[in-house]
Formats: sequence, structure tokens, C-alpha cells
Amino acid sequence: KKLFINFLNFYTNMSEIIEVNDNQELTPFNPQSLKTIELGELEVSKVSDNSTYWSPETIGEFKLVFFDSLSTDTVVNQETGEEKLLPSVNMWEQKEDCELSRISNSSARLVGVFERMRYPQGTPLKITFEGKVKNKNNSYKSDSWSVNRLYPKK
Repeated sequence: KKLFINFLNFYTNMSEIIEVNDNQELTPFNPQSLKTIELGELEVSKVSDNSTYWSPETIGEFKLVFFDSLSTDTVVNQETGEEKLLPSVNMWEQKEDCELSRISNSSARLVGVFERMRYPQGTPLKITFEGKVKNKNNSYKSDSWSVNRLYPKK
């Protein structure tokens, strides 16, 4: 519960730092304004902005995550050069030392769960890979998932 609250505070504090212009005008970026910031004096984030694609291999493999967002990424087929839009679910995985790292997955069935459930950003979840299931309409197999919300223990 404490980590979840700390995570929400992290996002709240970040939103306070970012200025929002109420009249929807774009403010030109002035790199000269950055001269007053001493980068060497700033703290390095304990959360990496790098993202790893999670591709489970074993039935029962799971991740404890905070939901971040849904996105659509453009992927280029290396052989044909064709571009394809790939919906993805983006999450923050909590490691054993409570550090967070970004992960994503583009399984159509997993993305579909997130589209239907519309989880708020920061929702704690356990996502379990349940194996591959034969599709009813064709000869392919699709990933099967279990997605469960996490709640504080009583």
C-alpha cells in the first residue's frame, strides 16, 4: 500500500512541475532558460525510462505491475518495409527491491482486456500468462492471460 501511494505521489509531483497553459497556446521552447539548472546537482531517478518487451515463455509466469498506459506504436517489417500499427499495454513492473522498470506487451488479447476494463493509471495488477490457446476461427494460437487487481491485505 505504501509503495502504491508513493507511486501516485510521484505522478502527482511530476504534474505539479509541468506547467499547463490554460488558454491552449503553445509556448515556444527557449533553451537559454535551462542555463540556470545545474544538471550535476540534480538527483538521478530510480525509475528508468527504458522499456522492455515482456514475452513470457512459461505457463504461470506472472508480473506484478502498475498500469501505465495504452499506446499504438508503428512497427516496420524488416523484410518488406511495411509499416503496421501495433497496440501495446505499458506497465511499471515492481522488482523484489521495490524498484520500478517499464515493460510493455502487444498481445491482442491482453491489450483487449485493458481496453475493456479501462484501468486508471497506477492500478496495481497481477498479470499471469496462461499459455497459448487455439483460435476458433483459424489455425493460429493466441496468448491467454489472467489479469487480477491487487488490493491491500487485511
